[in-house]
Amino acid sequence: MRIGVFNEIETINPLVAYSSSAYEIMRLNYNLLITWDQDLNPIPELAKDWSVSEDGMVWTLHLQEGVKWHDGQPFTSADVKFTLEYIRDNFIGYFYDYTSNMTEIQTPDEYTVVIVTERPLPWMPQIWIRKP
Repeated sequence: MRIGVFNEIETINPLVAYSSSAYEIMRLNYNLLITWDQDLNPIPELAKDWSVSEDGMVWTLHLQEGVKWHDGQPFTSADVKFTLEYIRDNFIGYFYDYTSNMTEIQTPDEYTVVIVTERPLPWMPQIWIRKP
């Protein structure tokens, strides 16, 4: 497969990719927790649904079951927790700014992720749309 891009792709590592060309290639290779519909409304992809508490500080994601990584291993809430904590704790890329307000990431079961933030983050779905 050949894909034309406007500039050189610095990496396809989804944790540090920042150019629009890298993002486009990344989207062809990785799924997101949520994505956009044709009217630019957030819709489920790896997450089957999500909700937020009344105070806007606790987000709950329910993940699709039966999803597998490229190597055949199951995709679980532990994977989401690992990725978010890795970015937050290691100051990874521009995405760190979004994760730095996450005070706790819980995995009550294999397909549920609960994210607690230090203040309301109304743009949280935007975070899940931008990075796998």
